[in-house]
Amino acid sequence: MYKVFRELFDETELITIEGLIIPSGRWINSQSISSGALKGDAYGDRVSLTNSTHPNRIPIEIRDKLMKAVVETVPDEYAFIEPWAINRYKAENKGHFYWHRDRLDYFQLLKVDMDRNISEEEIFVNNTRPQREMSVSVALTDRSEYNGGQFSVDNGDKRQTPIDLDRGDVAIFDSDTYHGVDDVTEGYRDALIVWLVHADKFEFWKDIREEAGMQNEWL
Repeated sequence: MYKVFRELFDETELITIEGLIIPSGRWINSQSISSGALKGDAYGDRVSLTNSTHPNRIPIEIRDKLMKAVVETVPDEYAFIEPWAINRYKAENKGHFYWHRDRLDYFQLLKVDMDRNISEEEIFVNNTRPQREMSVSVALTDRSEYNGGQFSVDNGDKRQTPIDLDRGDVAIFDSDTYHGVDDVTEGYRDALIVWLVHADKFEFWKDIREEAGMQNEWL
């Protein structure tokens, strides 16, 4: 299931998004192979650069416009729980993110928690966070400025259906939907990636964190 909104964001809004996220820190090299450390498919074969920022840094008008489009796709109440990220796929290393889903099973002992030597209660709370429900991909690069890098989704037939996204276009889909980005062969492709969870699950999880005495620095 997916829905495409053509030119949802205008040039001024796109420049604002890029200006807040890209300068926020150095690019992080994001590479993974096969199923990675997490269950599910979210960490499939991927080569990209990533930069991100807290969603509260994004102007509320932009957040509201995106939320309205999400609710139009699947009516419900949602919340932003993760950073807004820009993925950059570059031709020089054949940047890509092969066929995968975004929904994750957090209920497991993550190595990062083991390394931090935190309490069993904190580990439990961290790994029972709400699962991603809706995924958003916003094209930030003109389609004419790169080759390859085709974005595709599963249209319900378990096949890769290509969707050409030009700058400002937005694809919104259930986080359990398979999708991917082919190798970029010339230039680079930037995309804003946003995930949302059900608002009631988010509030319930936030209350659990507070009861456990955990700071909600990202919430």
